Amino acid sequence: MVSAWQQWLSPRPKHRTVNIHQESFVSSGNAALYETVEKPDGLWAIRETHYIENPVVKAGLSGPPLHIHLLQDEYFKVEQGTLGVIKDGVEYVLTKDDAVLFIPAGKRQVAT
Repeated sequence: MVSAWQQWLSPRPKHRTVNIHQESFVSSGNAALYETVEKPDGLWAIRETHYIENPVVKAGLSGPPLHIHLLQDEYFKVEQGTLGVIKDGVEYVLTKDDAVLFIPAGKRQVAT
């Protein structure tokens, strides 16, 4: 169940796409590719590739809106290019040479 404040912070679509069994999927407008990555320890991750030549990506609109994960931690590691992340109001610009950026559950975040 989603609380009203969660809807305000990060509106949900009325119907979710079922993609739990897909190894990869493309966002609408072909702006980004999402691939599931299984790890030996039983955890999994999503690898996101945003295509800079896409107008949606060029405009900075391909990432998620400001949001909070109440129960899950999130980690960001850049493999190529750059990633802008705002975590609790502090902006970070990550490259492949940077360490993993950790965002604990309950922290506001947005990728730019």
